[in-house]
Amino acid sequence: MRTVLVVDDETTIADALASMLRQAGYRALVAYEGAQALEVIGSEHVDVVLTDLVMTGMDGATLLRWLRSDPTTHELPVILMSMLSEERAFALCSDYSRFLRKPLRVEALLAAIGALSNPAEPPARTAGGAGLHGFLN
Repeated sequence: MRTVLVVDDETTIADALASMLRQAGYRALVAYEGAQALEVIGSEHVDVVLTDLVMTGMDGATLLRWLRSDPTTHELPVILMSMLSEERAFALCSDYSRFLRKPLRVEALLAAIGALSNPAEPPARTAGGAGLHGFLN
């Protein structure tokens, strides 16, 4: 089972995304800011990181710089999500694997995760966006 780490300081969003990903057949872990995400990555196997850009504490851009500077996580796929345009996000950090603009589209999110994780191991089932009204389209 592929593991996705969801990183967002909005706890209800992070928890709802993790729930949706579990329903889609992924193992979903949650961190509520970048430093906590680094702790999780240090102790758990993670296939893909889904992180918000703008967060309190360590933001997504700083998290991404940490991941890219460490040889053990340099190649870890990172999906950056933000309400900012991709051009503005790119100005803050450019080494992400995929960019998704909020509000997220369920199909685009699952497609991005699927493209970045091991394609030989498909998710168990598909999920709807229950509990994410207004955040996921």
